[in-house]
Amino acid sequence: MAADGAAESITALADDLDRDYHTVHDDVSLLADYGLLFIIEDGQSKRPYLPYERIHLDVELVGWQPGEEPAPV
Repeated sequence: MAADGAAESITALADDLDRDYHTVHDDVSLLADYGLLFIIEDGQSKRPYLPYERIHLDVELVGWQPGEEPAPV
C-alpha cells in the first residue's frame, strides 16, 4: 500500500502479497461490499483504498446445539 492507503492496483496488491490475482480481487470485492475498504477508480485501474491504520475485529464462535446440524467443513 502507498502512503495514502491505496495500492497502485489490485494486480499490484496481488503481486505484493504473492497471491493469485483472482483470489485478491474476490477478497477486495468482499471487503468493499462490507465497507471495510474502498475502491478508487483510477483510469483503467481499480485502486483498493484502506483509510485506516488498523482494524480490530471481535469474532464470537459459538458451538452448535444438540439436534442441530454442524456447519459444513
